[in-house]
Amino acid sequence: MKKGIFLILLASIAAGCANSTISNIPAQYKINAKTQSSLVLGKITFVGIEPGFGQLLFVLQDAATEQDHPIKIAPARTRQDERTTDYYYFIELPAGHYSIREITAVHQTFEIVDAYLLHANVTIPKSSIVYIGTIKVKNLKHSLNRLAPITENEIVDERQDVSGVFKERYPQFKEARVETKLIDEYELFKEDGIGGKF
Repeated sequence: MKKGIFLILLASIAAGCANSTISNIPAQYKINAKTQSSLVLGKITFVGIEPGFGQLLFVLQDAATEQDHPIKIAPARTRQDERTTDYYYFIELPAGHYSIREITAVHQTFEIVDAYLLHANVTIPKSSIVYIGTIKVKNLKHSLNRLAPITENEIVDERQDVSGVFKERYPQFKEARVETKLIDEYELFKEDGIGGKF
């Protein structure tokens, strides 16, 4: 899996998006077949970074309408022994093609701004439950700035973990089929004319 390097920057909390933010679906959520929207499942994990993260902002843009869909996610699990923080999101989105516009996570002492995955694409099918991948951010343990470690990220397939957490949290979907449509991080190379899939 292709990996990208980006820098954790010392900064203040990012300004909110103009559009209304999306949160995880409510506990008693039911799919509305008339809308043809889908349930989108995913996860963002920070590994090897001291716990202390707050809310994360993840923005997807609809390619057809250019409408931003800002998703605010609270940390779901912190594993102190591994210095790992997990964010799970279970949201409703209209079917269509989307690109990543922003990933911003605020820590107690710094803010992560991910530039590598911008414009990476994902396709959401109609009336489905779809897992789009786990974005894993790892500390490389060397830095140009002691307060801002250099990290790398990759998109990995953790469908069993994410699907399991989803079905435990929403038991009405215990028997539901979950499709997998992983984020295509290679789209950014295609847009720049650098290349395609390897």
